[in-house]
Amino acid sequence: MIYKLTGVLQHYIWGGEHYIPQLLNLSAEENQHYAEWWLGAHTSAPAIIEVDDKSVALTEFLQQNPTALGDRSREIFGEELPYLLKILDVAKPLSIQLHPTKQQAEIGFAKENAAGIDLKDPKRTYKDNNHKPEMMIALSDFWLLHGFKRKRKSLRH
Repeated sequence: MIYKLTGVLQHYIWGGEHYIPQLLNLSAEENQHYAEWWLGAHTSAPAIIEVDDKSVALTEFLQQNPTALGDRSREIFGEELPYLLKILDVAKPLSIQLHPTKQQAEIGFAKENAAGIDLKDPKRTYKDNNHKPEMMIALSDFWLLHGFKRKRKSLRH
């Protein structure tokens, strides 16, 4: 069965204003940043799946239909979609991101939950219990690492 999925836009200040709306054939709002388009089952912004003329969050659909992921995927990754596809439009340089291992993420997420730190609290480090292995494929010109000092210059400081 093939289902229609609709992703979720993320509006961060570093995002561009045109690429993602053009890609998705959407009208761009003036002065709006379209940084990311998520297509997956992340609990903070799940894609929407059309099933029997109803719109349902992909997270909810997978909870109700775990076999949709297939036996092999469930055997390796459990009952969750094992990836989150993101399309980014980076208009301003981003800082380096460090991601935890799966074990570190599970422990950190559990500790922050036990401490009662809200998922939307800016002081929260672990937004979920997953590690973040990433693969990047540039759809246009893109500087991944830009502006780094040479090793000897860094050592002098």
